[in-house]
Amino acid sequence: MISCNESSNNLVFSIGENFDISVEVGDVNCDGKIDAVDASYILSDYALASTDKKTILNKQLADYNNDGKVDAIDASAVLSEYARLSTS
Repeated sequence: MISCNESSNNLVFSIGENFDISVEVGDVNCDGKIDAVDASYILSDYALASTDKKTILNKQLADYNNDGKVDAIDASAVLSEYARLSTS
């Protein structure tokens, strides 16, 4: 299970059981919903990675299509899921 705990105004990502909030893949800011904000965070993280800067996102949450990398395709897939959920 991938979960997020808030500690000292920072999100701490962990893998294990018995955490406060269960988080879906794609919900990188751990607010309980997959939306355009998550897509934006993923795209920003991808841009950081392409410049060899340290990335900040939990890769298991950000790798939406589960292909082993975080990239613009993941951001696009999250945005598509958000659009689908918004129109259902």
